[in-house]
Amino acid sequence: MKKITTLILTISLMITLSLTIFSVYYSDGVYTGTAAGRNGEITVDVEIRDGKIVNVDPVSQKETPMYWKRASALFQIISEKGTTDGVDVISGASKSSRGIINAVNSALENAQHSDCDIDGHDYGEWIYDGNARLFKNGTEHQECKNCGHANTRIAERTALAASAFDRIIILLQKYLSKILEIGCIL
Repeated sequence: MKKITTLILTISLMITLSLTIFSVYYSDGVYTGTAAGRNGEITVDVEIRDGKIVNVDPVSQKETPMYWKRASALFQIISEKGTTDGVDVISGASKSSRGIINAVNSALENAQHSDCDIDGHDYGEWIYDGNARLFKNGTEHQECKNCGHANTRIAERTALAASAFDRIIILLQKYLSKILEIGCIL
């Protein structure tokens, strides 16, 4: 019994720590989200205050009135809970309910920011993508070690990045320019 209790406590601690390390915060404001319902798109406005949902309002929908009336109970449920986590669909209006929940989640995606947005990204070294050629610039990228956000920049075309064919062209251009300078072929 003691081992089981210890195991459960250890797992709970690990889950809590992992949620803390990869925290997502919601910025205060009103955000719009859209998702598919039973008969088309459902659009909602979600108000965030102190990082929690405080209000959900429908903006537009084309649902069957009977199903919409049932599913509309979710607006109050989600607002009271402050999240969509653990919110189930309403029996008899599951497609409309799922549309509302997904629309709220879509709005939350617009409202979220990670620890990196607060503390700044921790980027690694620039990585050459290997696509620069003699006549074409390429790219390099770097990624945040914490959240995976990526930066991309132009990698200037160079002879070192050129393919074997491009290097032959470079040598021919140099040879031809020398010929034109000297005025004869050796």
